[in-house]
Amino acid sequence: MIAESMRRRDIGLEVSSGSDPIHIPLWVPRAQVRHKTRFTCRWDGPGPLARFRTAERLDNVVRGSGSDEARARKLLHWTRAQFEPGRPDPYPPPDATTTLREIRSKHTGGFCAQYAFVLVQALQSFGQPARVVTRLTGGATPIKLDSAVANGQVNLRWPARLASGDPVPAGDYNIIVEATVGQNNFSTSQPIRVTHGAVDTLPHLTSLPGYTYLPETEVPPKSWKPMGLALVYTGIALAGTSALSTGDLGKASLREGGMIGGGIVLAGFVMTLKKPAPQPARGNILYNQLLREQISRRNTEIAQENTRRRQQVALSVVPVARGGGR
Repeated sequence: MIAESMRRRDIGLEVSSGSDPIHIPLWVPRAQVRHKTRFTCRWDGPGPLARFRTAERLDNVVRGSGSDEARARKLLHWTRAQFEPGRPDPYPPPDATTTLREIRSKHTGGFCAQYAFVLVQALQSFGQPARVVTRLTGGATPIKLDSAVANGQVNLRWPARLASGDPVPAGDYNIIVEATVGQNNFSTSQPIRVTHGAVDTLPHLTSLPGYTYLPETEVPPKSWKPMGLALVYTGIALAGTSALSTGDLGKASLREGGMIGGGIVLAGFVMTLKKPAPQPARGNILYNQLLREQISRRNTEIAQENTRRRQQVALSVVPVARGGGR
């Protein structure tokens, strides 16, 4: 019934052999089975099976597999094609390489258990991928250094830089590596200490060599224009007063006009001697504006250069013992 079911599923285990029935000394009487016996199963990973994988060219067998299931099916068909069912007598050890060698040399045969040994070890030779996450703690916020699906030994390269490109601040940190395989989690950690070397940065500029700011206001030179206008107005006033004066009344008007004209002249003289108010110097204002722009542009370049220098600082990352010493 089981064989017919497997034939209907078309999974490559069809057997058309006229050999005699096989009796395998593998079964234990039910009365001798101890159900409470505990077993510890350990698997050392794909490393010990690397030679078997290479010798049997299993990478060529699974080439083009788009998923784990497709790879398993290809290995299943490959296992079935390695030998026809036979009598495992003498019984081969549960090692795929030895089993295949002894069956191929006709020293023994193989049946269901030998198919299982070969298939399982072929699958195990490719390992079981795990999600490996590496984090850095100890700073303001934890930093995820790497997250990848890996198999076997994992090598991590960490440039000790933040996402911005700046080096990690000096101090003590803890590198935590967590691996997840299915529902199983494994983790380990290593304290480290990061120190920085000296950085030679450039100072910001407040002025450019050979260039100085000019005053943005200037005092215009003294002008005799107020005095000239006062004399002109005084002359006009006296001329008008003289032309209109007649008799004693005219003499009084002329005298008053002279007093008014003298006051105008005095006022014009005082305005001439007064210091002129400062006026905006447009040329100097434009010059200072250009100078500030040049200094600002140069300081921007200095800031970028200092950033590059800080990013190129020599970092020292050393492991720290659990007690805090080196």
